[in-house]
Amino acid sequence: MQLIRLGLVISLSLNAISLLAAAEQRPLVKSTHTFKTVGTLAIQADVYRPNDTQVRPVVVWIHGGALIMGNRSSVPKNLLDLCRAEGYSLVSLDYRLAPEVKLPDIIADIEDAFRWMREKGPALLHIDPDRMAIAGGSAGGYLTLMAGVRVKPTPRALVAYWGYGDVDGDWYTKPSEHYRMQPLVREDEARKSVGKTTITGSEVGIDMKSRGRYYLYLRQNGLWTKEISGFDPKTERAKLDPFCPVRNVTSEFPPTLLVHGDKDTDVPYELSAAMAKEFTKHLTPHELISVPGAGHGLSGGDRKLVDAAHAKAIEFIRSRLNESKVKHLRSWGKRGDKPGEFHSPIGLAFNKKDELFVTDLNNARVQKFDTQGNYLGGFDVPRDDPKRKSCMLGGIAVDDSGLVYLSFMGQHKMAVYTETGKLVREWGKRGSGDVEFNQPGGIVLNGDGTLFVTDQCNHRVQKLTSDGKFLAKWGKHGSDPGQFGGPEPAGSRFAGPHFLSMDPIGHLWTTEGVLGRVQCLDRDGKPVRSWGDKGLQPGGFGSIQFGYSKQSFGPIGVLADRKGRIWVSSLNDRVQRYSEDGELQLMIGGTGKSDGRFIHPHGMAFDSKGRFYVADAANQRIQVFELPD
Repeated sequence: MQLIRLGLVISLSLNAISLLAAAEQRPLVKSTHTFKTVGTLAIQADVYRPNDTQVRPVVVWIHGGALIMGNRSSVPKNLLDLCRAEGYSLVSLDYRLAPEVKLPDIIADIEDAFRWMREKGPALLHIDPDRMAIAGGSAGGYLTLMAGVRVKPTPRALVAYWGYGDVDGDWYTKPSEHYRMQPLVREDEARKSVGKTTITGSEVGIDMKSRGRYYLYLRQNGLWTKEISGFDPKTERAKLDPFCPVRNVTSEFPPTLLVHGDKDTDVPYELSAAMAKEFTKHLTPHELISVPGAGHGLSGGDRKLVDAAHAKAIEFIRSRLNESKVKHLRSWGKRGDKPGEFHSPIGLAFNKKDELFVTDLNNARVQKFDTQGNYLGGFDVPRDDPKRKSCMLGGIAVDDSGLVYLSFMGQHKMAVYTETGKLVREWGKRGSGDVEFNQPGGIVLNGDGTLFVTDQCNHRVQKLTSDGKFLAKWGKHGSDPGQFGGPEPAGSRFAGPHFLSMDPIGHLWTTEGVLGRVQCLDRDGKPVRSWGDKGLQPGGFGSIQFGYSKQSFGPIGVLADRKGRIWVSSLNDRVQRYSEDGELQLMIGGTGKSDGRFIHPHGMAFDSKGRFYVADAANQRIQVFELPD
């Protein structure tokens, strides 16, 4: 009978996967803490952590059971194994169960638990609330998604296993055909084990089987929402809106992984699909892992697919918590035309003195700063249109002598300036011949004086001397390796190539927004590798309509660091680091104006100490980060 398995399936199915060699890692010690008291009822959390006082990242587990059953003891083994292997702490929460309390009280318990962890966690539990992932199954998956709505600051990651984003859909408010195939439960039988004493489920002597009969009665009669929330879904739906994550997604929602079987008869698969649709609308980093043929808790699914889904969820938590070692150091800038203000900062480049040059497009200038953001000077550049204060500077580089190289997209030329803005030389005109350009973009200035320029509307890269003499060119419009632009019409700058960077072995890396890919070429223009897509999952570049292009757009900036790792900024408001083969290693950002979030990040640069700078273009600022090595 499915009902009897309901309280166990989350634990059993998740326990099936273990991390290799976890048993050889540091043991976890469990302690129990009361985070809230209501009357005489202590609401508690179990904390599992290494037996030390080091402040550690934390995984929070929220149990399932339809908000009626279950307790904090059912912690999945694979999450404990992850914590052993990576040195994380794990906190498993209780909350008051329905129907003795109603949904608003349950959500209040969850909010109070996270408030307690933020206020008391570092000193009492030795956990870092800024490096937190939350996971839960079924009703715990629902509460995990609610935490994404209610918990501030937002956690680093959410994993909702077979959860749901609404509590007032037909699936809960109408009799369940699936559950009505089981013997019908009488109301008097259903209610005899509930309604007397407020509990969390961890008390001695709780008859979970009888509470399960109550749940079965509610589903057979379409009464769950009314009984559990205290609101009538027919006449008080507006009161339920704050308790439906699917109706409260914003661009600030945390990165989320959804896991769901497409044959789930308890919580329909469509509920996770609806959440994914909202995440896509709001550019929330997310992925929906669908397991074909699997029921609730992934029961009945192909073992390999089930194992792969759990492994992906574990890797998602690991990557998000490990990358949360990124530290935001400072930001500077706001919209304006005064020194130190910006109107579309795009390109970044350092000189040998660790002074940062920033192209400020809609102020038609280049500004210079020290690494603390103090303004050091700058110079104006010729406007594209004398009537408009704007100059579409496509790329910037600074040579060892301090000369500043700029590509002028709208003027189809290259120019070299001193640091104080004196023109040294310029070359180029609009055209498709050698040393002619059609909206030149990213530039790379090699140590031997070789200059590489992306010629965006000609869909090629030109190789020149530093004084503008032609050496070579490669590329044409198309989608094959070594070609650029794909479905975007030939002649469009949105086809690319766009930004350009050189790695330590001399390979060139460039972006193509419409194709949603990064290409690597050797110094002779031969394609080496390419990767990327316009998905919203971690590692994807997103798919945003931009400018006059009819195609959607993804990656923008690209930067190879000293270890050959590839950084890509994209219009889904992320900066992500990859291996040379395109494996995601680190993700920063998400849409927003708070520290560490972006709106249309573009250029990137490193100073001599390895600090990472990002031109946060639509937020009109520069952000600086300290990175894990």
